[in-house]
Amino acid sequence: MMNLYFDHAATTPICTEAFDAMKRMLLIDFGNPSSLHGKGLDAEKEVSKARAYLAKFLGIKEKALIFTSGGTESNNLCIQGVARAYHRSGKHIITTKIEHASVGESFSFLENEGFEVTRLPVDHNGHISLDGLRRAIRPDTTLVSIMHVNNEIGSIQDIKSIGKVIKEANPNTLFHVDGVQGFAKFNIHLQDCLVDLYSASAHKIHGPKGVGLAYIKDSVKIIPLQYGGSQQKGIRPGTENVAGIIGMYEAAKRMVLANEEHYEHVLDLKAYFVKTLIEELPDWYVNSRYSNGVFKDEIVSPYIVNIRSKSIKGEVLLHSLEDDGIAISTGSACSSKKLNVSHVLKAIGLSDEESDKSIRISFSNSQTKEDIDCLIAALKKNDKVFGRFVKK
Repeated sequence: MMNLYFDHAATTPICTEAFDAMKRMLLIDFGNPSSLHGKGLDAEKEVSKARAYLAKFLGIKEKALIFTSGGTESNNLCIQGVARAYHRSGKHIITTKIEHASVGESFSFLENEGFEVTRLPVDHNGHISLDGLRRAIRPDTTLVSIMHVNNEIGSIQDIKSIGKVIKEANPNTLFHVDGVQGFAKFNIHLQDCLVDLYSASAHKIHGPKGVGLAYIKDSVKIIPLQYGGSQQKGIRPGTENVAGIIGMYEAAKRMVLANEEHYEHVLDLKAYFVKTLIEELPDWYVNSRYSNGVFKDEIVSPYIVNIRSKSIKGEVLLHSLEDDGIAISTGSACSSKKLNVSHVLKAIGLSDEESDKSIRISFSNSQTKEDIDCLIAALKKNDKVFGRFVKK
C-alpha cells in the first residue's frame, strides 16, 4: 500500500533538526528558564536565542514576541485581549468571512459580549476589496483581523496594502494578522506592513505541535487570557514550553534558509497537479485561482489547492483515498469533525452541493511529481469505481 500524505496544511511531519534539538532540551538542557541556577540560565539563553531569531525574521522587537501553545491561542489572545483592552474607545471590530475558526469564533464570542462585528465579503478567488475595507472602518473601529494565507483555498491577502488602508482610514485602529499558513513560507516584515498583532504556529512548518507565537506591538494594550505568573511580561504566564520553542526555532530556521528552493519546488508541484487534473479529469474543477496551471504567488499559495468533483462527495473520496494509502482533507482540520458546509467555500460563491464535493490538497517540499501521478491515478480510479467518469 502507498503512504502518501497530502494534508500538510493540517500539520506537517517534524523535521530532523527540530526533533534533535527538542530531544537535547528534554534530556540535557531541561531547566526551567525562570530558575536562577545554571540549568535554568541555560534554558533561558536558548529561549532568548529563539526569540531573537524569530523576531528578526518578522522585523519586530524581541520584547514584543510572546510564545504560546499555537495559532489558536495566539489568535484568541490577540483578538479578545485587544478588544477588551480598548472597549472604551470603541466596540466596532472587523474581520472577513473566510477566517479560521479560532478567529471567527472569537469574533462571535465578542459579538455576544456586545461588540459590533463587520465581516467583509470576498470575491470568488477569496480576496477582500480594499475599498470595501476602507468604507467599513469607522472612528470607533478598534481592531481589524485578516488572515494572510487562507487555510482552505490558499488565497493570499495583500497585507501591506491592507495595513496602509487601515492606518489611513483610522490611525488608532489596530491590525491583527493570522499568519499561521504563511509563517516562514512567505517573507513578511510586520512593521513595514503596519501590523500590530500577529499569530503563528510551529506545526505547519515541520516543527512540533503545541507551540506558537504572538507578536504584540509594544504600544498595544492587551488584557491577558490567563493569570498566575510573571513570565513573558504577564501576558502569557506559566512556564514556557522550552523544548517546543527550540523546535519551532529550528524548524523556522530550516524553512527560511531553504525558502526560495522550497517555494519553487512546491510551485512546480502544484502547477503540475492542476495541469494534469484538468487534462485527465474533465469533471474536476479548481476552487482557487489559477491561470493555465501557472500560479501567481501574490494571489494564491502554492502549498494549497482546493478542488471539487462533479459527482463524488468529498468525505466519500477522503475515505476511499485513505484505503489506497493517500491522506487528503475536506477542509480545515479544526472543523473536519463538524457537519457544517465550509464557510470559506460558501463565501467564494460555491453552493452547498459543490462544497460537499470539494477536497483540499496541500503540498510539501518533500513530495515529487511521481507522488502527484499516484494521486491523479487514485482520483481517476475513484471516478471509475463510482461509475461517474465522463470521457469527452
